[in-house]
Amino acid sequence: FNENLNELQLSWQFQSIIRNIGNYDPCYEPLISIGKNCGIKFHKPNKFKYLEKGDLIIVDLGTRSFGYAGSICRTLPVSGKFSVAQLEVYEIFEEKYQKLKSTSKSGIAFGQIREIANILTAEALCELGIFKGKASDMDEKEFYKLFGLSNFVSLIGLDKFDPVALPNNS
Repeated sequence: FNENLNELQLSWQFQSIIRNIGNYDPCYEPLISIGKNCGIKFHKPNKFKYLEKGDLIIVDLGTRSFGYAGSICRTLPVSGKFSVAQLEVYEIFEEKYQKLKSTSKSGIAFGQIREIANILTAEALCELGIFKGKASDMDEKEFYKLFGLSNFVSLIGLDKFDPVALPNNS
């Protein structure tokens, strides 16, 4: 990445890429966060935060095509390479994500997948030492206090995102 870019300029570049592949209908404005701004949920890109070596970028993009909506969220290192600590976090969550994917099969309700995702996330937080104790000790209230209504998973659907209010048997 060019370190002379700020969040807003990076957002414009991602929008340009999406349009160049023929999609002109974003679901929402790209959410681009750099460095400390990555900790702000749904942070809107601004012209004040520039890329710096060692920072991470969170890219959250969504687009519509043929009546369907899809989104993608990725964490990328500005330098092109994760630091040792960043890589440790990434690898732990990647392992949990692969476990989650293996449980997501036809016939399993979204609520069940969400519960599994929450357990896997709690396990990752324990492995990293962010949550002290066992994953089973983290209650739902405490989990949502840390993460709000965010989900580990994103769905592709008819212009719907993260239906967190669904009962567990849906």
